[in-house]
Amino acid sequence: MREKYKETFDGVHASQRLKTEVMNMTREENATRKHRIPAAALVAAILVIALAGTAVAEGLLGRVSVSPGTSDGGSGHTFHGNFQTVPLESLSEELLAYSKSGEWQRTLAFDSWTEAEEFIGVEVANNSRLEQTVPMESGFQLENMPEIRGNCLVTVTNSQHLPASVRMKADYHDDNADIHIFAVLKISEKTMDTSFSIGNAISGDTWTEETYVTPNGMEVTILTTEKPMTDSDGSPIIYTQYEASFATNNAFFYLRSAVGKGKSADRVLAALKEVLDAYE
Repeated sequence: MREKYKETFDGVHASQRLKTEVMNMTREENATRKHRIPAAALVAAILVIALAGTAVAEGLLGRVSVSPGTSDGGSGHTFHGNFQTVPLESLSEELLAYSKSGEWQRTLAFDSWTEAEEFIGVEVANNSRLEQTVPMESGFQLENMPEIRGNCLVTVTNSQHLPASVRMKADYHDDNADIHIFAVLKISEKTMDTSFSIGNAISGDTWTEETYVTPNGMEVTILTTEKPMTDSDGSPIIYTQYEASFATNNAFFYLRSAVGKGKSADRVLAALKEVLDAYE
């Protein structure tokens, strides 16, 4: 049940392995909306990530919305998050020194999310549930470059010898679900409003939207996506994937989990919500 994805981020084209890995990612009573994307068959998915600064209307900070379609005109859906940038003065001397080295972009591997935060100099998010969950090693590889592997990957993009954005990626595993986490911070000389969008374009799928509110009042947009696929034995199956997105602590978060063989859809969704509930 593997799909091929194409990732675009600030003009960087990642390897097929990374393309596959990146997206391979109110209460229960709230009204849901269904969108059926017309298509005769499942085609290759396209992951489109857009990073752009913008003025954010008052009251929208921390909110995440979802809309049909992607920024390149494809079918599917796109998350839009509004938050604030991280000021340069908050970053660690280590990260600032790296950016001054002149390298435009680089991905670094760390043993844990906490270790990655120490390198960045910012506490992005605390999550007691994930601290008790087994981390899974992730891989990142650009074409013709050695693969980088670690429990938390940090990609720093620089502009004029200063960090412009930081991406974090970490995967976790327990008996009920594999949780894949992606976070983005945008950097500026002073704190200002900004936005981030991430879209998944797959034709022939149906998705259902839910607004979930955690115990501490954080609003999360959760999409349940169902895709008709073929199992390894040739039998037709419905592949279910959950995508959750929110903005907090000057960061945009995207979490993904899917129902694999031997997994219960109810347990996977419950595990995802347990992780969401644990964010501080």
